[in-house]
Amino acid sequence: MPSVVLKIHRFARDSLNFGSLKIHVLRLKEVEERQVSGDPLDAALGILERESRASGPGYVMVEVQSPGSRSFMGEVLGESRGSLLFPKPSKLKRVGIVRVDVLSSRIESGIVKLRDSDIEWFNVEGEDVYVYDSPVEAPEEIAYIVVDTEDGRRYVRVQRFSTQKLYGQPRPPQVESTGNNEAVSNEGSSPS
Repeated sequence: MPSVVLKIHRFARDSLNFGSLKIHVLRLKEVEERQVSGDPLDAALGILERESRASGPGYVMVEVQSPGSRSFMGEVLGESRGSLLFPKPSKLKRVGIVRVDVLSSRIESGIVKLRDSDIEWFNVEGEDVYVYDSPVEAPEEIAYIVVDTEDGRRYVRVQRFSTQKLYGQPRPPQVESTGNNEAVSNEGSSPS
């Protein structure tokens, strides 16, 4: 069986403030490459098992690269924290805040139509900042946070936010990008 390259990404936890918003991020500590023979998934699982015994909160992700494919396996070190902000650790470019008053001014026939200009953006300093899971500490006037990463954008509802404040219905809007720098929300399902 040919050898396969595994990349082991090791992260430590940190927290960042974006205005009145505070989230936890992952800081990339190191990337180690290993060549393995045999089943690469077994090798990756063995690495994750050994890494899970490491001390301190963090995250380890193993990237399996073989001809024609690439996959990721990860393990939270310590406890998982809060809301899932992105499906896998991804390099964070910027964080956006959508305030309740902006949402209430953008409702048309039960649909929230956001423009990129409705989002208060904060750029992220540093190449080593990644996002995955986090508790979200935000004042009540923040309805959503927007996580903009190198792998895409995700809208995350602040858990205590209630759409009843906006238009008397218990369901949060669904947010989707229209491709022309606008986001459209359809009521009925959550964006997170």
